[in-house]
Amino acid sequence: MENKINLTKQLPLITTVLVCLIGFSVLVAELIVHFSANRKKAKTALEMVSTVEPKQVLKTVYQNANNYFLGDSVARLHSMTVHCSKPLVQVFDKTPGIMEYTFARETRNGQLRNVDIISQEFKGTDSAIVNARALYKDGSTKDFKQYFIRESGKWKLGLKYGYDIK
Repeated sequence: MENKINLTKQLPLITTVLVCLIGFSVLVAELIVHFSANRKKAKTALEMVSTVEPKQVLKTVYQNANNYFLGDSVARLHSMTVHCSKPLVQVFDKTPGIMEYTFARETRNGQLRNVDIISQEFKGTDSAIVNARALYKDGSTKDFKQYFIRESGKWKLGLKYGYDIK
């Protein structure tokens, strides 16, 4: 008779074990929900790549350059920090005033009316060439070619095809 288990005496221990098991089960369930929700939010490398094409970046940069000469002092900084590749920024840093000179030349001091895209050609997955035509307020035009590289998933103005690709 001494070997009989007295459930009444073991009830606090059994209750504690059951509460711990239930708590652990709830914790596991919450972790499963949390990780499955984060997995759905996680983006693949392809999804993180910008959907903005080089030709759109080119039009934005030229519009910013034109706006710079029309009094928008933030436009130059925005173009440099957002749309220029690291090698191009290094060139601008080495030669003070070259970016402003380039903006002045390409927009004819704010006289740019529009940029028409002639063609866009991808060279692999991380470089592209855009052929475009600048249209000025006086009716003149200028055809040009702009090189692009992809940095951190975003298309940026490059120096020259192959030169600034690492």
